[in-house]
Amino acid sequence: MSGGGRTRAHSTGSQGSQGARDAVAVEKVALLPGSTPSSAIFVVTDEDHTLGNAVRHVAAQDASVKLAAYSIPHPLENKMRLQIDTRGNVTAKDALARSLDALREQIVTVREQFKAA
Repeated sequence: MSGGGRTRAHSTGSQGSQGARDAVAVEKVALLPGSTPSSAIFVVTDEDHTLGNAVRHVAAQDASVKLAAYSIPHPLENKMRLQIDTRGNVTAKDALARSLDALREQIVTVREQFKAA
């Protein structure tokens, strides 16, 4: 996760009968000012407790992570804050990337087991 992840969001607009789609770049993950390489607060847009708690749980199991926490600052804002503090042997960005990879692997495993059942 070098340099904040970007995703594309599409809004539908109607131009006559064409129904054209306009792509708009949206910042999905932003790093709050004041973050350091070993202690960072990420703001994740359009996510809630579902992803926040899962990422926090996986990150907390990483031996290089000293603190993993998340919050939803306000229920009407579509933003989640995720704080990761490391012991200094890896950056907070790398710890987040590793946690997301581990979570993705767990989801794939559960999906495969569910399909096999």
